[in-house]
Amino acid sequence: MAALVAVHNDAPIFKPAYEYQESTLQLPFGDFSIFSELKANSVSPLEAMVTLVLCYRSNWSSGLTWRTSSRELADLIHTSHRYVRDALKKVLRQWLQRKTAPKGNTAGTYQIKHHWCDPSLVPMDKDNRPLSFAVPRGEGGIFERLFAGDIDWKAALVWLMLKLHSDWTTGITDKISMATLAKWTGFGKQTICDAIKMLRDAGMLERLSEIWECSQFQLYPKPYQNRAARRRAERQTEKWQKSEMRVDGEWRYSFNALYRLNVVTAEVETRRVKNQGQWKPIKDRDRHRIPKAIRTDFDQSLEVTRAILGGSHHAHSGSDSARSGSHHAHASFGRGAEAMPPLRL
Repeated sequence: MAALVAVHNDAPIFKPAYEYQESTLQLPFGDFSIFSELKANSVSPLEAMVTLVLCYRSNWSSGLTWRTSSRELADLIHTSHRYVRDALKKVLRQWLQRKTAPKGNTAGTYQIKHHWCDPSLVPMDKDNRPLSFAVPRGEGGIFERLFAGDIDWKAALVWLMLKLHSDWTTGITDKISMATLAKWTGFGKQTICDAIKMLRDAGMLERLSEIWECSQFQLYPKPYQNRAARRRAERQTEKWQKSEMRVDGEWRYSFNALYRLNVVTAEVETRRVKNQGQWKPIKDRDRHRIPKAIRTDFDQSLEVTRAILGGSHHAHSGSDSARSGSHHAHASFGRGAEAMPPLRL
C-alpha cells in the first residue's frame, strides 16, 4: 500500500500503510538489556539487530529460539552473510547460548538471555516481571516489513528505538533530536535521516513536529484501537481457564486436552483426539500453530512455576536452570490431576 499520495498541488501527504497493529511480541528493555547496551556503544547496531531478530524467533518465557542458521538470518535482514556470521559470533559471547548444534541440513537453536546481569539485578515492572515492551507483530509489523524488504535493518532499528521512547498507548514518540538518535543507535546523522525518510515512505511514521523543533513522530501501526474490548474478551476466558486447565506433576494441560506443557523442560506435546491417543512432541518451528489462547496459558504457567522455583530469572535462564530446581516444582505442583490456580493474564 502506498504511503505517499500526491494532491493537486503536487505536495505529498502521508498515508499509513497499516493503521493499527494486529498482534504484538515482547522485547526486553531497561538496564542490562540489548537496548541499554546499544546506547552505551557496548554492542554494534548489527549485533543488536541480530539479537532482536532472534528474540522475534523465540519463545519469550523460555528464551529458546526456533532453529535458525546464520545464512537464514542474513536472508531475513537482507545483508551480507559474512557480516551476520561475525555479529552472531560476538553475540554468542554474551547474549546467546547455543542449545542444539547444527546437524546435517538442520540449523541449531539458541538460548537468549534478555538481561545480561545477575538475576537479582534484573529490572522489574510493577507486576514483578522483567521489563519488556510490546512491538507490532503480524501484518504490518516492524519485523514483517523488514523480512519483506520494505525497509532495511537500519531503518528497523531506528523505528524500534523510537518505539522504546514513545507513548505505548498512542504510538507518539518523545521529542528526540537526530543527534540523539545517532548517538543511541551508533549510526551517523545522515544514516538516521535516510532511515526516517525510508520509514515515512513505507508508511511507518509521520512527523508531527515542525522542522525547526526536535523530532516527534506518530508511529505506525498504532497500538490496539479498542484496548478495553480486548481486556473484556480476556476476562471472558477466565471461566474455562479456571475450570479446565489441569495439573499432573510437571505437566500442564490445555483446556481442550489436546496440548500439554512440561514446566520443567518447556517442552510441548500434542495429540489428535481429546483424552486418548499418544502424546507427540511439537517441534520448535511448529509452535506457532498452537492456538494463541493456549500459548498464552502455557507462557503464564512457565512464569508462575519459575517464580516459585526461586525468581523470575528462571524465565530467562532456560530449561537447564529449571531442571536444577525440578524437585521444587514437584513439591508445588505434584498434587495429581486437579484444577490449576487461576491465571491472571
